[in-house]
Amino acid sequence: MRALSTWIVASLALLLCLPAGVPGAEPGGPTAPGSEAVTHVIVRFAADVSTRERADMRARADVERDATLPVRGLDLVDPEPGVSVGAAVADLERMDGVVYAEPDGIVRQAATPNDPLLSYEWNLTAIRAPEAWDVTTGSAQVTVGVVDTGIDATHPDLAPNLWANPGESGGGRETNGLDDDGNGRIDDVHGWDFVSRDGQPQDGNGHGTHVSGTIAARGNDAIGVAGLNWSSALMPLRVLGDDGSGFVSDAITAYAYAARNGARVLNASLGGSRFSRAEHDALAAAPNTLFVVAAGNDGADNDATPEYPCDYDLANVVCVAASGHDDALASFSNYGPANVDLAAPGVDIASTWPGGRYALLDGTSMATPHVAGAAALLLAHDGTLTVAGLRAALLSSVQPVAALAGRVATGGRLDVAAALSAPPAPPAPPPVRAAGAPPVAAPTAAASAVDRTAPGVSLRIDRGTLRTIRVRGLRLALGASEACRARIDVGIDARSARRLHLSSRTIGRASTRLGAAGHKVVTVRISERVARALRSVARLRVVAHAVAVDIAGNQRRTERAATLRR
Repeated sequence: MRALSTWIVASLALLLCLPAGVPGAEPGGPTAPGSEAVTHVIVRFAADVSTRERADMRARADVERDATLPVRGLDLVDPEPGVSVGAAVADLERMDGVVYAEPDGIVRQAATPNDPLLSYEWNLTAIRAPEAWDVTTGSAQVTVGVVDTGIDATHPDLAPNLWANPGESGGGRETNGLDDDGNGRIDDVHGWDFVSRDGQPQDGNGHGTHVSGTIAARGNDAIGVAGLNWSSALMPLRVLGDDGSGFVSDAITAYAYAARNGARVLNASLGGSRFSRAEHDALAAAPNTLFVVAAGNDGADNDATPEYPCDYDLANVVCVAASGHDDALASFSNYGPANVDLAAPGVDIASTWPGGRYALLDGTSMATPHVAGAAALLLAHDGTLTVAGLRAALLSSVQPVAALAGRVATGGRLDVAAALSAPPAPPAPPPVRAAGAPPVAAPTAAASAVDRTAPGVSLRIDRGTLRTIRVRGLRLALGASEACRARIDVGIDARSARRLHLSSRTIGRASTRLGAAGHKVVTVRISERVARALRSVARLRVVAHAVAVDIAGNQRRTERAATLRR
């Protein structure tokens, strides 16, 4: 590999999703430095609400439809002049038939310090990429979506690996000004720019170009650096402007674009402290795509202070912390034995930079593409792997690190060679013995190692008052016999829902993870709309349902009921 010719030392890090307002902002118009004020609302209508009813509800809330987002029932709406975003959200939330409404959140990039340049690609050696390359160096048939600031399409280390849209390629279709593949976007040859609304997702920031190089900078070409994949296809999806800011609605649309165009893996260095039901639903609507996301750069515990999408309880999300040269957690990296899955190198990471240059950066954003790149290598070796298989292979094969125990769910750092050499096999069907045949032999140790046992799970409701539930949420004690993800839904009976004029029987839900066997207190918060309805109730019977899923995909359900009084 040729020596790196030009270095840029920059302070780039995790892209933060901050839908909340900043001091001084009007209630309906939160802003972020360098970004426009939020002027739109994301609303999801119930499945049984007709088109005419939706139009009537929009008119009553004084909003107009701006776009249909790629999740069933999800719209982007624009409040009429004089109507704030906050007022529009409140009006929509009060209507029967509206599942939820929320401001179109702002996403932006925040800076973290960069350490001095110490080496070139120590990170690839640390995760045993050279050993993995003895098996595969990647495949152009595997597409990785990069939701970020775009990609420098002219960079010599990236240009050969850009994804080409087959519906817009060949015969002059690249520049004919027509929507040849009928997806509503003209000349989206190499992805899409959701900021400028065109087919040129060029990077004016640098972050997306750096992330992309770690995933799939061209290898063995005597130029610059080598990515984890030497030839995988990079799909640039620009949702952040040159200042690193953008909107959740654009990210949601980019997720759907990637999934529909065959991206089996998506790198999303996006995160923030506010739960977005719209983003959650968009990720859930793409179950065949593995979303690899960053843990965050605040040095904080995500289990105590949630970061999203890291903390979404979804089977197609993997959350990555950053480790340093010594494999210990980087000082800036977030962590969480329940909600952060594994660590990967995120300090002094050498990768591509706009203008044919290279940069050395720190951040969980730099750690995340190592795992996305490893997932793409696994798919290049075995294209039949499911999302569950990919996730299990990545997490079950980590290199255990004492300093990471109790900090991430697996207690380890990515080991791509181990993941590649021992992907999990699907459970074998039970053997069938023909009449007169000798007894079936006992299973071998390897066969016995396949985990088919669901985790034990327990649930207890803290019998607080209805007033406590309205203000602080419902507290529950969750127990499990092994490390697992868990989702808890709290509901009421249909009669009570009708009496309270609620469109759904579910009044709250929460997701969490347990890094090992034990117990954890989980708080399920309810919306303001439900809280207002509960003020008129003297007592209410609630039922909490919990579903726990272990790393092998085995799941067990349990439920508990309690009567709460005023």
